[in-house]
Amino acid sequence: IEKLGISYKDGDGMTELQAAFQAAVDEYAKRKDIFELDPDVKLSPEIFRILSVQSALIRLMKKELQHILRSPLENLDAALKRATPILDTEEYKNSLEKTRRKYNPEAGLLDILPINVLGKIMGQYWGHFAPYFDNKPFLTYWKERFDKLQWVRNPVVHAHPEYLKKEDIEEVQAICGELTDCLSK
Repeated sequence: IEKLGISYKDGDGMTELQAAFQAAVDEYAKRKDIFELDPDVKLSPEIFRILSVQSALIRLMKKELQHILRSPLENLDAALKRATPILDTEEYKNSLEKTRRKYNPEAGLLDILPINVLGKIMGQYWGHFAPYFDNKPFLTYWKERFDKLQWVRNPVVHAHPEYLKKEDIEEVQAICGELTDCLSK
């Protein structure tokens, strides 16, 4: 697409089409009540809502961690592993290699981490991230929300919403809305 001149990469490395798609997904997640529990309703909107929030968190973290760790994006993985030793595991290494091989050769560590792990990394630097999250405390407020989001994300993304209670889905709907509000300021 880029070679044909239909699209180009912007400063964040996203093609114009990727950016447009992400914007459409973000807008859809804001407008539509996607947590309908009617069995005839497809689940893909739920996936879009959760993944939209996850994608926004990753974009924020890539931008901010470059400043915090004083590392350009191309060296961010190494800087993250030094700063956060729990990320230097075979599991993450294998997942990243697979993602790069199959989907995106430029994928970074943040692209493959679970939401709750993204939250833990932000928690390490909460003094820097807190303003994005209404300055609410990480340990007593946001950590629980990131954990809950990850806990609900897995069954939804892997097509097993029956593992969840209606209350879980409603709670995650509220968390997604709260995070969307915080990240769109």
